[in-house]
Amino acid sequence: MNTKELKELISSGESETEFGEQAGSVWVQFLPSGYIAPHRVAHDLTERHRELLQILAQQGPAPLREIRKSLSAPPSDRMIQEDLAHLRRLGMVQSSGRGRGALYRLRSSE
Repeated sequence: MNTKELKELISSGESETEFGEQAGSVWVQFLPSGYIAPHRVAHDLTERHRELLQILAQQGPAPLREIRKSLSAPPSDRMIQEDLAHLRRLGMVQSSGRGRGALYRLRSSE
């Protein structure tokens, strides 16, 4: 199969792709179409950590009550706050404001 045939075969998919040819081999790289939470940073992330990151990527800045509503199996507010504090220490989340007015967002890569 040549590069052109491979492009046509994959072009029906929704994700972006890159194609290349090197030393007689053809390669395909599928690029994500949205945010994908990592499994490991400096520490392993739990499923809830990854879910929190995904929620913030989709919703943008959000207060704790909105984050809790979006979780599939919400624990106590205290557990969510501890998880967000852990993600903040890892440099993945930032917050602004205090108390009920606090907003959490993904930390920009800039």
